Amino acid sequence: MNLRLASSASCATLLLTTLLSVSCGDGQVAAFGPSEAFRVRNAQFIEGDFPGTAPRKEPKKGEPTVTALELKNRVVYQGQGGKSLSGRVSTDSRSVGIALEDVGSGYWVIPAGNPDPTTNELTWSVTADFDLRLESGMTNLWVVAIDEDGHAGARLEQQLCIASRVPDNLNSCVPTQAPPQAVISLDWSVNADLDLQVVAPNGKIISPKHPTTNDPDEPGKVADGKIDRDSNAGCVIDGQRHENLIWNADMPRGRYKIYVNLFDSCRQSAVPFDVSVYTQKATKDGAKLVQKLERYGELVEAQVNTENELGSFVAEYRF
Repeated sequence: MNLRLASSASCATLLLTTLLSVSCGDGQVAAFGPSEAFRVRNAQFIEGDFPGTAPRKEPKKGEPTVTALELKNRVVYQGQGGKSLSGRVSTDSRSVGIALEDVGSGYWVIPAGNPDPTTNELTWSVTADFDLRLESGMTNLWVVAIDEDGHAGARLEQQLCIASRVPDNLNSCVPTQAPPQAVISLDWSVNADLDLQVVAPNGKIISPKHPTTNDPDEPGKVADGKIDRDSNAGCVIDGQRHENLIWNADMPRGRYKIYVNLFDSCRQSAVPFDVSVYTQKATKDGAKLVQKLERYGELVEAQVNTENELGSFVAEYRF
C-alpha cells in the first residue's frame, strides 16, 4: 500500500480535524474469504492493472468521466464491512471501475445506473468491505468511468484513512497525533458475549460491566483508563467482537492481570480469542503503538460465567 502521510504538523492537524469531524464507520466487521483485501459486493472482479489514465484537472472531451464521488466520511477501519460509496458518471459511460491503490490483484466493475433527475448524469452505488489484512494508514480510493467500447477515462482519486482496529487516536493516519499510552485488546472470532477483564495493581477489576479505572471513593475523578465497549452484550450481535482497555494518560505503573470471561456463549460450542498488549513508543514523527504481548486461547460453552467473578486467566503484564 502506498502511504502518503502528512508532511507537516499543520497539514496533519488539518487532516486529523477533517477525519475526526465525521463518524467512524458505516457498518460492521466484514466477513469474507482469503481472496481480495478490498471487495465490492455484487460486482465483477477483473484481474490486472487498473484501467484509465492519471487524474486530470479538467475532463477530456469525448472521454467517459467520473463526475461525482460521495462518501459519508473518509475514515474506514480494518475489518469494516458495509461501507457505502456512490456517485455519478458522464452519460457516455457504461460501467464504473473501483479499487484501492496498490491493494489486490485487480479491480471491481459495476454497470452504470439510472440518470440523475437533476444532472441527467448516470448514477452508481456500491457497498464495499475492507479486510483486516489491510495496512493501516493513508491510501487512495480509485474510481474510473468506462464507455461501451471498454475505453476508460481519467481516474478520480479520493484519499482515505484506513484506521487501525486497535484504537490509536488515528495515529496510523496522522503520525503527529499522539496515540494512547497503552491498550489491552481482546478479539474473538464467533458471535458470543466475551468480556475483557483486567485487574489493576491496586486490585480494582476493570471490565465492560465496570469499564473505568475510577475508584468508587472518587466519583468525580476523570477516568484515566476505560473499556470502549461491551461487544455482543446479552447476545445482541454488534458485528464488533472486539473490546479495548485504553489509557490515554496517567496510567498507574505496576503488574496488570488479564482475564477473559465467557459471559454468554450465544449457542456457540467454542469461542477462540486472542489478547494483545500495546504500548506507546517514541518515533521520529512523535510516537506509535507497538505490540508487546499476544496470547491465544479458547473458551467452551461449559465455561459460561454470569456471576460477578473473574473468568479465565490469560496473562500478566507489567507496565
